[in-house]
Amino acid sequence: MNKYKNILVVADPVNTPQIALSRALYLASQQDNVSISLLLVIYDLSYELTSLFSSDERQSMQDAIVFEEKKSFTKQLERDYPGVNIKLKLIWHKRPFESILEEAKLNNHDLIVKSTHAHNKLSAVVFTPTDWHLLRKSLCPVLLVKDHEWPIDGNIVAAIQVLESTSLSAENDDSINERITQEALQLKELLNANIHLANAYPSTPEHISIEIPNFDAVAYNQEIEEHHKTAMYKHAEKFNVAKENVHIQSGAPEDVIADIVQEVDAELVILGAPTRNGFSAFLIGNTAEMVIDSINCDLLALK
Repeated sequence: MNKYKNILVVADPVNTPQIALSRALYLASQQDNVSISLLLVIYDLSYELTSLFSSDERQSMQDAIVFEEKKSFTKQLERDYPGVNIKLKLIWHKRPFESILEEAKLNNHDLIVKSTHAHNKLSAVVFTPTDWHLLRKSLCPVLLVKDHEWPIDGNIVAAIQVLESTSLSAENDDSINERITQEALQLKELLNANIHLANAYPSTPEHISIEIPNFDAVAYNQEIEEHHKTAMYKHAEKFNVAKENVHIQSGAPEDVIADIVQEVDAELVILGAPTRNGFSAFLIGNTAEMVIDSINCDLLALK
């Protein structure tokens, strides 16, 4: 089965080995005729600020740097990945995420793979990491990789959302839930893994009982829990996922997903991430963004 045919790997300019490339090569090894492109984005502000050279001279210096970096990086690839066919491309760009998205769109890549590292919470609000830009704006799936193995008979966690209504948004939610589960099933076959479905439901805020004295918080919580259990078990049955592999917990999605990942020792989490541009792209709070730093495994975000 060929799940991904044209993979774009974002090279890590600082750290070795290239864990994102290793993960892409592993995916390719489980399929036939997979093309892998490795993109290295480089930039040095000092070459933009100098006024001693003309724009043509600055361009020549940039081209020389790109040439030398490509030669050095090619040697590294030949040493670390001998005999592997990888298309290496270097781009000079001060905003890496823009060049990554442009490259993915231009060459019809069906998956972006990038290594990820813990982000500083304060600085992330001011300087949004490339990971977050990709999650917000990429039109193809994004696989964010951490430094660990994908063993045979490992565990994949598919994060499923249950809405409280039958509105159009709920229909859209069912659609992304089906895509997430189908993706998990295909990767299960590809990687010889097990599927777990994870769902978080909200508990009643304590202050509601104070503000509304006649409100029965216990009964409300039980009703919400039953609603989510019914929906999740129905979804699991539709896709032949064992009931014991369905996990339903009360709490914030990012906390629940992190708990379940740790409980089952998962290698991969699959969830939906809405494409956001303009003002909404600056809003912090997307579940995928908050989950990245709270799990010690890979994350695959679908649009």
